[in-house]
Amino acid sequence: MKRKFDNFLKLSMMGPHKTPFLHNFCETVTRLIILTLLILSSLSPAWAGQWWYLIVPPYVNQKKDGSLYTNANLSEWVEIPFESLKECESNREIFIKSRRDASEEAKQEWHKASRDKSSPDYQERLKDRAEIWERAKEYVKKSYFARCIAPDDPRLKP
Repeated sequence: MKRKFDNFLKLSMMGPHKTPFLHNFCETVTRLIILTLLILSSLSPAWAGQWWYLIVPPYVNQKKDGSLYTNANLSEWVEIPFESLKECESNREIFIKSRRDASEEAKQEWHKASRDKSSPDYQERLKDRAEIWERAKEYVKKSYFARCIAPDDPRLKP
């Protein structure tokens, strides 16, 4: 469990943070998702029968752009244990929905910035919001790679 928590801690601190808004936005959303999933997973101990992993692709550290490495071996993916497949799938949907909601919020921030043409840094803010929105849309696409998998699946072995 310590290794899983360390993975989530790393996951919550990684990502592209070119602007203070992006840093706060990505960090807050990621931490809330991870905290929710950790709390939900702690309510159902993994030792209580058959359990499942919600696995999420790892971030690519080398690129420093927060992209997910969807081609990584499944043993390298971030894992969250759940007591049942139903619970795992439910939390997978929560994860995907939270990414969609974050993308929608980024879209609204872009529209808000596009209407404030009187701002002295209008072009720069608009460009920043566009990058945030594009990245949020990419996170939504990649969130669909999250899946539930049994712990005895041979693909989890390194």
